Amino acid sequence: MDDLQKPDEIEIFYNKEKVKISDLTEEEKIDCISKLWNQKEALEGEKEVLQEMIQKMYFYGKMENLQGDTD
Repeated sequence: MDDLQKPDEIEIFYNKEKVKISDLTEEEKIDCISKLWNQKEALEGEKEVLQEMIQKMYFYGKMENLQGDTD
């Protein structure tokens, strides 16, 4: 990763703009980290919901196959 050789050049998207982290104020850096953390937690929650739906669909398919075997 070239960014690690030039940390002042590391860019991220913040408020829908590509910016250098070094150009952000301390408040903007804190805000950015907070937003990223919230997005991470939302994605983890979404992942759990999706996993649960997948398990239900799998279970439904198994039950459907079992019912089909007895017909």
